[in-house]
Amino acid sequence: MFSEYYVQSSYKARFNDSYDTNASFTLTDKSSGDTISTFPGWIELDEHNRFVTGRDLDNDAVVAEYTGKLLLKTPHIGEYKAPGYHLLYDTKTRLFGVYCPYTNVLVKPRYLYIEPVGRDRYFIVTTQSGKLGYLDGKGKELF
Repeated sequence: MFSEYYVQSSYKARFNDSYDTNASFTLTDKSSGDTISTFPGWIELDEHNRFVTGRDLDNDAVVAEYTGKLLLKTPHIGEYKAPGYHLLYDTKTRLFGVYCPYTNVLVKPRYLYIEPVGRDRYFIVTTQSGKLGYLDGKGKELF
């Protein structure tokens, strides 16, 4: 049993509305009706430009391409932010990190604050000790 969940200009996502091991989303082309990809085990899906983000049955944050290729699966809470990065939050440590699907850069949650600048050319961060610093485009600390 499927129900329409999200409609965008050229794609339609359909959700198998059972929250068991059979939960999944299927992306279809609106004009042709062809299946583009299936996301098994996903219970939440949001469409963002070239990527989809969501949550799976394990309550992990997931990021994937429209083709279904999984780019990131993490136990941290994830939230998509414009212009194209995924903010990560570790509920145990209460620290932030970020994942950019365009550059495939993952900065694990180790900072009180993190903000990508210039399409992820560098990141401004606040460390756990309250020190202001920045990271290069690959997530390496430069302070």
